Amino acid sequence: MGEKSMVTRNWVYGLAVAWLVVTAVAYYMLATVVSDGTGFTSGVTRVQAMLGWQLIAFVPALAGFVALMQAAKPHESLLRLAGYGPIALMLVQAVVVGGYLLSTGGAAPAL
Repeated sequence: MGEKSMVTRNWVYGLAVAWLVVTAVAYYMLATVVSDGTGFTSGVTRVQAMLGWQLIAFVPALAGFVALMQAAKPHESLLRLAGYGPIALMLVQAVVVGGYLLSTGGAAPAL
C-alpha cells in the first residue's frame, strides 16, 4: 500500500469518527436542551440546536466522501463504508425529515 493511499485511508477513517462524534452530540442536544416558550415554539430550541449540529456534521461527512473519491482504488469495504456511509446516512435523514415535514405541513406529532 502506497504512502498516499495510507494517508487517504487515515483521513477517511478520522473524518468518519469526527462525523460520528458530532452526530452523537446533535442527538444529545435534541434530548437534553431545555425547551423554552409555549405552544408551537416549545420545541423549536431543541430542534434548532440539533439541526445546527447536523449541519456541522455534514462537513466531515462530505470531506470523507471527497477524500474517498480522490483515492485511486478504495478496495477495502470498511474504507468504503467509512467514506460513503456518513454522507448516505445524512441524505437518508434529510429525506425522512423532509418527507415528514411535507406530509404533515410542519405540524407537531400527536403524543
